[in-house]
This record gives sequence, C-alpha cells and structure tokens, in this order.
Amino acid sequence: MSEIEGAAKPIIAPMIMGQTTTLDTPAQETLAAWLGLKAIVTRYVHRPIDPVPHEWLDYYYVHHRPPDTWYEWVTGYNGKWPLYYDGHDITATFADSSDLTESTGTPHGVLASFVIGYFAAKVFGLRGGTPSEPGTKAMFRVLPSTGETFIWPPELHLDDASLAGFCGMYLT
Repeated sequence: MSEIEGAAKPIIAPMIMGQTTTLDTPAQETLAAWLGLKAIVTRYVHRPIDPVPHEWLDYYYVHHRPPDTWYEWVTGYNGKWPLYYDGHDITATFADSSDLTESTGTPHGVLASFVIGYFAAKVFGLRGGTPSEPGTKAMFRVLPSTGETFIWPPELHLDDASLAGFCGMYLT
C-alpha cells in the first residue's frame, strides 16, 4: 500500500496546502485510490473498531483501488479545522440494488469525511447501489471518474458553517 501513498503524495500535497492543481483522469484515479485506503484504515480508530470486510482488503490487495461500487468527491475547505475526520459504518439500500432486499440493505458500508489543510473529501463505499449526487458545484466526483479534467480548488468551498452538513451528507 506504500505504492498508493507514494503515487498520491505529489497530487495531494499541493491540495492540502491550497495550491492550484489540475486533476486529469489519471490523477483522479490516484487520488481515489488514496482516499479509499484512508477510509478503510481510519475504521480501525473507531471504538469499537468498525468491521472491515475482507472483500475490501482483498480487492485493494489485487487492484490497488477502491471497489467499483464506491463513490468519492473532493472539495476545498477554508476554516479552523486543519485536520478533521468523521466516519460511520452504514447500511443503505438503493432502488438500483436489485440483489439486495429492503430488509438487509448493504451492511458495513463506509461513509467517511476528511479535512486535511485546505483539502476535504467524502468517501461513500458500499457493496452496491448508486447514491444521489451531492448537487453542489463545490464538489468534484473523482470516483467513479467522470472523465473530465478539473482545476482544484473549486471556486466554492466548505467553511466551518458548512462542514457539519458535508459530514452529515447521506446520513439519515
């Protein structure tokens, strides 16, 4: 996994410092791999530890990226929390998850929000289904890739007043 860390460092470091960065599809894929890894690793800091399904670990070991059913967004942040984490073990069901029943849902999904310097990200990892898009121009989706190149940071960004809403997105 140190390969993921090493590949992401030249991409994430300028973002953390608030510097303008061009994110093409390969950069987004590298960033998405790093974010997914962080979402899995941070589950071990929860008390009690949130389950980490073996299928996630196996998938990362083989593919060095998050499963295809995961979604990730990035945005800018300008506020008083230079380091912030909010993570949840979630169960969710979606209309397009025909293999899942309403009663069982997708157990042990990950919903994680990160702030590191001027960089913020949201990771939504499940076994299946499609979450709704956040509906804000302040966030860029990096997983699955849209195929578009974008310039970070976005013109609109998070601040202290909007951080709670960002972290609570997708919680019901």
